[in-house]
Amino acid sequence: MDKRKGFLILLLLWIVLILYLSFQTYQQQSIQPWLRTFYTQEQLAAKLPDWTIHYLGGEVAAKTRPFTFVEFLVRKGAHVCIYALLALLSYLGFATFISKALWRIGAVMAVVLLVAGFDEWNQSFTTTRTGVVQDIGIDLLGAALVVLLVILNQRWRTWKQKRSANLTTKSLTNLTTKLK
Repeated sequence: MDKRKGFLILLLLWIVLILYLSFQTYQQQSIQPWLRTFYTQEQLAAKLPDWTIHYLGGEVAAKTRPFTFVEFLVRKGAHVCIYALLALLSYLGFATFISKALWRIGAVMAVVLLVAGFDEWNQSFTTTRTGVVQDIGIDLLGAALVVLLVILNQRWRTWKQKRSANLTTKSLTNLTTKLK
């Protein structure tokens, strides 16, 4: 099987996983019970910085609600990572069909926006979940980080190739000069 077709299959599987997770309730995804097997509230609060995050008109405070705080960070971090991987798989999978990098990046961001939008819309109908536009922004941040890394990688490879070509040209010029 062609590598790029493999990336398309992985992309489709990753989207299915995202949608599967989207249909789960908050309780099915909560890590708080697992955290409570390792720490009491006081122990966990003592390990955390005195930070408060303001989100959606509420506060998530590390010292007063440590389990909620850790879960909040894990959930938002998961959004970034899950959608970063979605963007990467999209970029690699679309290489078969879209040769221009700018168009491919646009397609990647469109896929991430569509999947993230559906995910949040679906969560608004899932018991004990809330679909919020801010999470789409977090998802797009994950995608944007991957796009930035792809662009930096392409620029670095181009610079490296030009540098290598210049060194080869200079070496040949020096050799020709010495032979004269």
